[in-house]
Amino acid sequence: MPVTNAHAWKKLVAATTMCLIFMVVELVGGYMAGSLAVMTDAAHLLSDCVGFLVGLFAVWVSGQPPTHRFTYGYHRAEVLGALLSISVIWILTGIFIYLAVERLVKSDFDIHADAMMVVAAIGICINIVMGCILHGSHGHSHGNGSMHLEENINVRAAVIHVLGDLIQSTGVFISALVIKFYPSAKVIDPVCTFMCCVLVMCSTVPVLRQSVWVLLECTPPHLEYSEVENALSSLEGVIGVHALHLWALTPGQYAATVHLAVGSHADRDRVLERAQTLLHNKFSLARTTIQVERHIGDIIAQ
Repeated sequence: MPVTNAHAWKKLVAATTMCLIFMVVELVGGYMAGSLAVMTDAAHLLSDCVGFLVGLFAVWVSGQPPTHRFTYGYHRAEVLGALLSISVIWILTGIFIYLAVERLVKSDFDIHADAMMVVAAIGICINIVMGCILHGSHGHSHGNGSMHLEENINVRAAVIHVLGDLIQSTGVFISALVIKFYPSAKVIDPVCTFMCCVLVMCSTVPVLRQSVWVLLECTPPHLEYSEVENALSSLEGVIGVHALHLWALTPGQYAATVHLAVGSHADRDRVLERAQTLLHNKFSLARTTIQVERHIGDIIAQ
């Protein structure tokens, strides 16, 4: 495993281990405290764990060679795994929303504010530690290439997950304080559960959107189709550009195919070399297939 990947792997393994352990602690603590908000926070931790695991898988799979059957390798497995995890998270979130509605309607529940407060406080500390573990693990390598880019993407995503859960744990802690001093305000627990569920759902939307873009082989959002087309058209010797396709194998792994029509006196090898350099350096397209062909107008003229 390359040094940059090994560095990301260690950071993500440490964060995932802590996340899994505390997720179990929150589930047990939330059950003992009678707090849906704490258990919903555990569901958010599950989404964090899934994000970390997807990141780990991405780092691992980037080093696996393609086979005769899987000629592009196994990069798309990361996207399929992300979609599966989102489905699980949505099901859990739906269950917590149902339970929160039931509590609001019946109001026959008790909250142990002290236990709720302790678990939430531990959650704040754990998230701060995870943030410190992940902080600085990206952006310090001076290497380049799609593998380093993918590592940065996954570690940055993990940092965002931790930040979201830190905010949620803080909200649960404040709710516990309110319930401790004003026990009649226990309704704040299911209300906090709703807010946590919204946060969990919102945190999955970017991953869902990105996964759909990849599976539908859309033009990557950071690329402008017309900009790539115009850049290729401006190359010396190129008369026309057609059959241009831009897509992502997985986030951080971008590809392109294109046909370039050139004049009869153009140096095809030179055009091919310049086109490859342009697509790789300017647009970060690591996998390119370029067909250089004679312009139909020159053929007709003869």
